[in-house]
Parts: sequence; C-alpha cells; structure tokens
Amino acid sequence: SNFTHGFANGVTVRGMPILNSYPETVRWVSSNGGSNGNDGTFQRPWATVAYAVTHADFTAARGGIVMVKAGHAETISGAGTITMSKEGVAVIGMGVGDNRPTFTWSAVASTWAISAANCAVQNVIVTNSIDATTKAFNITAAGATLDIEVVDSTSLIEFERAVLTSAAGDNLYVKMRY
Repeated sequence: SNFTHGFANGVTVRGMPILNSYPETVRWVSSNGGSNGNDGTFQRPWATVAYAVTHADFTAARGGIVMVKAGHAETISGAGTITMSKEGVAVIGMGVGDNRPTFTWSAVASTWAISAANCAVQNVIVTNSIDATTKAFNITAAGATLDIEVVDSTSLIEFERAVLTSAAGDNLYVKMRY
C-alpha cells in the first residue's frame, strides 16, 4: 500500500513488526511471468535486472530496490549487460540455496558494471558458461557491496577474475562464497 503519512503506530504482520521503511520505489523482476512491458510491481514484474536498473523510476541516492524473485535466471552476454548507474540502488535476490536468482556470464568480456556509488548486489548466484571471464563485476564507484555466491559451471570453466575495481572503487565490501 502507498500511505503518504505512514502509520503512526507502525505495522505488525502476524505479531512481527515491519522494521524497514524504504524511501524509494521497490521494483520486482521475475523470469516467471515477467515482461519488460510490465510496470515492475510484485504482480507485474519486469523480466530482467538489466531493464530494471535502467528503467526504474529511482531517484539517485534514495535507496531504490530491485527485488529479484526466487528462481529467476538471466544471462550476462556482453560488456555492461547490467549497468548500475543510479546511486544507492540495491539488487536483492529472494530464495535460498539453488532457488536464488542465477546470473550466467556467457562471454569472456561480459560484465555487470557498477558505476554509481553505494550500490549493492545481494543473495544471488553467479556462474559462467565460458572459461576465463575477465571481470564479471566491474566496479568504478565507491561504496559498492557484493554478497554473492560464485559457482563455476564445471572444473574446466572458471572465472579468471570475478571482481575488478578501479581506484574510484573505495569502501568496497565483498562477501563471496565459492
């Protein structure tokens, strides 16, 4: 719901208070029923994160969120396939284990670029279908957070470098599971 004045006594669902408030829009992505012709809501999600991070009505530095539904799959096929260029945007995967969103790199030079400050990618699986991807995440802005699981598709297909950062990529937080 969108209540401009909020709730004076907070909101509780099944006895659990909702603690977070988001100052900006939350948009949704799903492989199941998603279409980039939709409006990005939970009921009408977009099809790709690549579309969501560039078309969402986020205001820079206000904390826009792209929620990626469990089971989503997306291919990173070229340089900057996904480019996070609005400050403060977070891409958050739903689900646990193998049901988390999976992003597959399909070319040596394919990248997920983070060129705006204070962006995050959390709870997603990163894998590849080609050997020696040189910079899966290319980070050129400060304050980025990566909390991802890297899974090589076979023992013969591996990332050469999962993260490449420039001098501007200060205050980088990386938590990677292999």
